[in-house]
Amino acid sequence: MAQNTMGGELVITYKYSTDAPRQTETVYYYMLQQPLSSGVTKTTFSQSVSIANGARDVRNLWYKVRTPHYAALTLNIFGTVGAGVEASNGYALSGTGARSGETVAIYDMSDNRSAFADATTTVAGAIQWSSATGAASVGVELAVTFIWDGSKAGPQTKSTAFLASADQATSDVANEYHNTSGMIFTPESETRFYRSGFMRTTFGHSQATAIVLAAITMTMNGTSTLVVTEEGDTEAFTATYLQPLSADGF
Repeated sequence: MAQNTMGGELVITYKYSTDAPRQTETVYYYMLQQPLSSGVTKTTFSQSVSIANGARDVRNLWYKVRTPHYAALTLNIFGTVGAGVEASNGYALSGTGARSGETVAIYDMSDNRSAFADATTTVAGAIQWSSATGAASVGVELAVTFIWDGSKAGPQTKSTAFLASADQATSDVANEYHNTSGMIFTPESETRFYRSGFMRTTFGHSQATAIVLAAITMTMNGTSTLVVTEEGDTEAFTATYLQPLSADGF
């Protein structure tokens, strides 16, 4: 059996006392969503990642990288934590049945976790294709799992997820909008500081014979608009795009 970009994430849900001296948390940050492939050009991105929790001890950092490529080629992913040295890995992507679904690559930076030295540390990265043929837009999100001292009073950083859409409708009408709504609730009474936010939107594009490549426009709260141009051949495919939420929309 051929294998490509094998990786995974383990999700655990559990109960604990809020005054436990050691607690675990995971936060997520938006890093990148390309509107169009950058081909063989190395495209960089960075984010100031803030973890306000007392006595934080970062254990895992990883990028979750998505792309709907359409031919065999290599995707090179780079990562830098704080003042650490840039590292990279190349992912050989198959061209067989490439359009059956998007590729998801997990790029692990946990070996460099000690470089996350400050409450706010810059995490940077880049992506680069080996060829322009077969390349498609790339989306990147960052996950950071850390242990902290729950007995210390003070600010905490956390991520939450909300249902944003469950639109099951299908349509072959061009320029048709599908409008959905979701409710965000943050009942904490203390002052909140927005750090990062994004919407994961998954599209399936199919047709009886061959698809017509299109541009997908996504708008959130009237303050954030993302236009992604589909690339590739005329096979049906599914892709997930990351749309950043601006602070004005929070």
